Amino acid sequence: MNKICPSECSSILNQGNAIILDIREQFEYDAVHINSLHIPMAQVAERVEELKKFDKVIVMCQSGKRAEALVNFLETEYGLVNLIQMDGGIMGWKEKVDATLKFD
Repeated sequence: MNKICPSECSSILNQGNAIILDIREQFEYDAVHINSLHIPMAQVAERVEELKKFDKVIVMCQSGKRAEALVNFLETEYGLVNLIQMDGGIMGWKEKVDATLKFD
């Protein structure tokens, strides 16, 4: 599994056909979010085809634990190879990329 820190995301996003996939629950996303594709973790398996069109999918959650579990699941069960886990999740993004994020 590939992991990156939040500050590395921008260089990957600038390389081309990449997206950040936010897998947090709706209430977490509503509290604070960044420019990303939002699919709650429980819905990802039924929407996995949407992820295949990207060269790279950076998976994030609140702190990184759910993203790690989901990346492992998608690699094992669906054979996806375009996944990267963002270590630290939205909390890491606030710490390393955008300190102005406000959590409601």
